[in-house]
Amino acid sequence: MKSIATLIVFGVVASIICYGAVYYFGTQSHRHVAQQEFPELAWLRVEFELSEEEFERISKLHYAYLPKCESMCELVSEKNAELVHLMGQGTNAEEQHKELLEEVVGIRADCQKMMLEHFHSVSQEMNPTQRERYLAWVLEESLSSGHQALVGGHHQN
Repeated sequence: MKSIATLIVFGVVASIICYGAVYYFGTQSHRHVAQQEFPELAWLRVEFELSEEEFERISKLHYAYLPKCESMCELVSEKNAELVHLMGQGTNAEEQHKELLEEVVGIRADCQKMMLEHFHSVSQEMNPTQRERYLAWVLEESLSSGHQALVGGHHQN
């Protein structure tokens, strides 16, 4: 009886050790990425095979662009809320609706222009082969309905 209990304890301990080893080695690359200076851009480095210099330049562009993007998203969100409020009042202020809609459309156009300029700037920091791949991917995502998934309706960075 004592040997069965010892065997069970040994089996449990060995299982825990094996699980720990598999977990440790299985998550090693993810932990390495999380410890890097710009972990949220690490996928870009891997996917587009960026050199250290390319990655640093692109990271600087990214962090310079973020405040502008967030500002535009906030503005779009504010104008959308105004539009919802105005339309919810049930008034016959069609001229106000039109003006606000035109303003929202203009802001969204400015936002998209700024975003496309950013993508172009990022692509210029890549080698020609990766530049083409990056632009094809990012334009597909940003110019299709996939853009909503990309930015999550607002920003969820």
